[in-house]
Amino acid sequence: TEEKFEKYGALFLLFFVAIPLPVTGAWTGSAAAFIFGIRFWYAFPTIVGGIMIAGVIVTLTSLGIINFI
Repeated sequence: TEEKFEKYGALFLLFFVAIPLPVTGAWTGSAAAFIFGIRFWYAFPTIVGGIMIAGVIVTLTSLGIINFI
């Protein structure tokens, strides 16, 4: 069950970091990974992936491709 927690915890971490809002970035994701005991080799790629997804979302929003109300 611990491996399952790390797997789904890392997935949650990816979505958490990918949300482009204040207090949901790499630093907070790293702190959350530490607090929840997610190993470095699970946390690092998911945080990097989340940063990339957030960057794409912000870029598409800035270009007007994604419109928010």
